[in-house]
This record gives sequence, structure tokens and C-alpha cells, in this order.
Amino acid sequence: MEKDLEFWLSFHAIPGFKADHFGLLKSGFDSWAKAWNASRDNLDKVGIPKSIINHIVSKRLKQNPEEQLEKLDRYGAKAITSDNPFFQHNLQTLFPISPIIYYKGELSLLEKESISLIGSLQTTDYSRQVAQNIIKDLIAYGYIFIGGLAKGMDSLCHNTAHVQKGMTVGVLSSGIDIIYPPENLDLSREITNTGVLITDKPLGTRPSKNSYLSSRNLITRISVASIFIEGKTDGIESSIISNAIEQKMPVFGIPGNIFSETSRGPNLFIVKGDATPILHFSEVAEYLGKS
Repeated sequence: MEKDLEFWLSFHAIPGFKADHFGLLKSGFDSWAKAWNASRDNLDKVGIPKSIINHIVSKRLKQNPEEQLEKLDRYGAKAITSDNPFFQHNLQTLFPISPIIYYKGELSLLEKESISLIGSLQTTDYSRQVAQNIIKDLIAYGYIFIGGLAKGMDSLCHNTAHVQKGMTVGVLSSGIDIIYPPENLDLSREITNTGVLITDKPLGTRPSKNSYLSSRNLITRISVASIFIEGKTDGIESSIISNAIEQKMPVFGIPGNIFSETSRGPNLFIVKGDATPILHFSEVAEYLGKS
């Protein structure tokens, strides 16, 4: 277990506590214990916002930091912080988002290159056929699938990968102790047994639209490339792809029926030159140097 993990977990559970707040505490105090027990004035001096200071003071009156470790253990989960060499080597792109990742399963899987497939919650015959073929090929090329646990494209890709004896990374939009949607509980267990389940959300966090979007940010930052299969131009899928493009990550698009609303997202990104059109996964592998 990492040194001072109980304090990392306790600060992370503070409402509104962000990655840069960890940086302020780390530079302002010579130990996490001193930071946790610091006076209001000393917290203010290092730049912590007053609203966050109020939450810290309230939280530490009610909770012993050791309780966070007990909760983590209760759910069979672990956590890794940005002080850990593994985090620094394999998850450095997550520094701006969260300096702590919760997980269940084999964390070393994150050393492997992963690919994300972006599609709708309501899949079509076309998107299902495309996704299943891509998953088979990416596994054959030695890549890992990384995706959320939502209905539709996420569930399809994880299940297809498992049928192909592949391992996957599941990214939650909730705390590691909450599986959503509930019907994917068995899927989450299979991911944990053969791959790894991760989240940057504190224990007890329930899924929301904002947490869903931030979990997708995690996915596109970890993956070496994203493939846009289907989605509306004004849909959440297009927002996810736009975010990946802003991160300067490789984005590929599957051309679709010009009369299909769910193909307009990928088609538009292709036409704009923001997504590279592909017909086979081998084109992605060639781009990434695994041809």
C-alpha cells in the first residue's frame, strides 16, 4: 500500500477538490498528515479556496482518514496516486484530470496499448457488425479494448472481446463501489477477473452526465487511438471525439450511410479532416506502427 494513501483518499472525497488542489498541498506542506490537520489560515496561505477549506474542516471532524482505507478494502479495490512510479510512467496523461485512480483487477494491463471505440447507446445492425469485426482484429494485433460500462457500444465491445479471449479495461463514470447500469454487474466482474476496472471518481460517487463525459475523457487520454463508429453530430459521442481531437490523439472514423442520422457524426469529422477514414482495422495498426 502506498504511503499516506489514507490522506489522498480523504482529500479526494472532499466535494470540489481538484487535481491542482493536490499540487498546492504538496508544495505547501512537508507531509500529507500535516496538510490534513492544517489550520484554516495555513490552508488559505497555500491557495486552497475558502469553500474547499470549509469542506476539509467539516470532513475531518467527522471522519478518520483510516476509514477511507477500510472502505476501499471492503469493496476489494485498490488505489494508485501520481506519486507512484507506475502512474508516472503509464498514466502521465491523467495528471491534469486526477492524481488518483481507483481500480479492481490487473493494473499492469494499462502498460499495454489500448484502443477505444466510440458509438451510441442505441446500436444499429451496421455499428454492431463493424464493432465486432474491429474488436476481433484489434485483439489479433495485440491491442486492448478500453471503454465504459454503458449500454450499447461499450457492452457490445467488452463482451465481444471476452468471447475472443481478449482482455479489456473498463472505465466507470461512478465510484469503484457503484456499478452502473446495474445489469452490467456480471460484465464488471468479468472485466475485473480478466482485465481491470478503473475510475477517477471517489468512493460513493454516483453516475451523472458530467461524470460520464469525464470518464470518456479518461478513456481517450489512456487509449492510443479512438475509432468513431456511429453518433449524431450534436450527440455526446461527437463531444467525446472533439475532446480526443483537442488532446491531439489519433482519431479514426467509420464512413456510413449519408442518409443515416447516426452516421452523420463520423462522416462530418471525416469530411472536416479531423478523423481519418478507415475500412479495416489494419489501417489503424499500420498508422500506429503495428502492420
